[in-house]
Amino acid sequence: MLFILLALSLGPVRSERMYFYQSNATEWAAARNHCLACFRELVSVSQDNAALLVKGLTNDTWTGLRKELDGPMDWSQWSNGDPLTFQNWYPARPDSNNSDDSCVKFLRFGPWFDEPCETELPYICYEDRFYGNLTVSKVSLTSVSLSWTPGPGNISNYRVEVSGNTSQVLTSTGLTALVGSLTPGSLYRFQVFPIKCDRDLNPENATVYTKPERVTNLNVTSVTTGTATLRWSRPAGNEDGFLVEVEGFPALSVTAPGEAASVPGLSPGKQFTFRVTALVPDRSISGNPVSVSAFTRPGLVCTLQVSEVTSTALNLTWTRPEGGHDGYRVDWTGNWAFLNHTQTVSTESARLENLEPGANYSIWVTALVANQSVEGDPVFISSYTRPNAVTELVVTETTTTLIAVQWQPPASGSWHSFRVQIPGSPALETAELTANLTGLKSGKQYTVTVVTLATDSTRLSDPVNATTYTKLNKPKNLINNSFNTTDIYLSWDVPENMDGVQSSYLVNYTTQFWKLSQSVVASTNAIVLTGVKSGVEYSVTVQTLLQMGQTNVTSEPVAFKCSTSKPSAECVQRPFSLAVHFQFTFCGRGRMQKGRSWRAGF
Repeated sequence: MLFILLALSLGPVRSERMYFYQSNATEWAAARNHCLACFRELVSVSQDNAALLVKGLTNDTWTGLRKELDGPMDWSQWSNGDPLTFQNWYPARPDSNNSDDSCVKFLRFGPWFDEPCETELPYICYEDRFYGNLTVSKVSLTSVSLSWTPGPGNISNYRVEVSGNTSQVLTSTGLTALVGSLTPGSLYRFQVFPIKCDRDLNPENATVYTKPERVTNLNVTSVTTGTATLRWSRPAGNEDGFLVEVEGFPALSVTAPGEAASVPGLSPGKQFTFRVTALVPDRSISGNPVSVSAFTRPGLVCTLQVSEVTSTALNLTWTRPEGGHDGYRVDWTGNWAFLNHTQTVSTESARLENLEPGANYSIWVTALVANQSVEGDPVFISSYTRPNAVTELVVTETTTTLIAVQWQPPASGSWHSFRVQIPGSPALETAELTANLTGLKSGKQYTVTVVTLATDSTRLSDPVNATTYTKLNKPKNLINNSFNTTDIYLSWDVPENMDGVQSSYLVNYTTQFWKLSQSVVASTNAIVLTGVKSGVEYSVTVQTLLQMGQTNVTSEPVAFKCSTSKPSAECVQRPFSLAVHFQFTFCGRGRMQKGRSWRAGF
């Protein structure tokens, strides 16, 4: 069999015409029947193919032209029905005197010659190259369905060849086939050959990937506030990477070549569903997705602060984190670090109770999500509770310039030191249980306040107070300015260190001779003792006097003796002018006399 191929363009559809030389000599009619059965027809000769057909011929050969066919006249059409538009007769041929039917042969050098149709000669058949359409459907993991267009003419059966990851050959007498035993995610080439007279026609072709298998062991290995990391195992068969999708967020999809991927751009504290799908190189098909859900970690709580402090409780407040959350966990530990405490709350506040006074507490607040199974990073703050107040504060000593106090430590809890203070003076801080407050004014009321300090010196206990007076300084330089037979004129210096203290003076004068004793209160530092006995010696004392609450307090006395008959050696005269208001009580013979105010000059 000689195979000759000539490609011709037939209108808008490309067609390839093929010619087949049949070497077995036979009559024209038998030759045509064989061409009709196994090809299309005996050859038709045109100006386009004439040179090709005779090329390589070594024998005369039948063509498809016959004198008496169905045409309107002799020699008018070819056996395939095409009109005769080209002729290449040998000289004096065809024989016009021959009335018998005859057929045309190719002479081996190309001209045409009419010959009795019963002559046995080789012949040439032709056929247009077959282009069918092979369709692949129902592509699964291990099988595909094929369907194709029928081949031309009498097709005995179809041979299906499968090549790729595995190879196989199937035979079908129909126009469909189910191909199984394929490998998932693999590229396969399918060829369907129509079989005609034990000859393969041009195959119908298709190439397709089988569906990849599902990934296995998918899980979320780690999450942050904005990223999730996934891992999985490769599926059975083949694949070319993986598509990781976030359900409801197509813009967050990523592809991964291996068995892990990180998905960024997520929101904190939210639940996301991730789908992982195996891919093939041309992305024409993908496996069934496998899904897993996970929460991202919540964000940090904001503006955490201690809003209220007592000796046994701390109030905390904060603002919610960005993103989602469904509660908070508060952890704290005090002086004993191994004692951890935890509570969960649903609002942005918490109260820590039953704490140790004066202790430092380390506190962490963590946002929670997913029924409190996923937690964010903790936010830290520390705070001391207020220490308890001191006990048994007492004044142990007072002088004219000093107040000494002592106390007992708080009954419970921790403390660092104590702050002792009186109004208007710098505070004294001490770790002792006593304190001396010096540099005070004489005869003044002071309130001493003692507070307990925690170690950070910012947490203070409630104050404990003790109120007392410093002792009074006594008057100085008491002198008898002048006298006569009935009056004694006295003055003295104001006591030291009593500026701004509203004090007065208690003056006592007695005489042993008359057994008389009298007292008078002077509001200034001078007084006239009136109604004294003439020629009698008097013992005089002057004391600073101060009313402290409901009690009158006096200083130590200043004393001297004076006589109304003549000045004693202890008295010094000095002219002076004064205005005096005094009160006195005269004790003698059961009588009482009030003092009076008057002015005198000497």
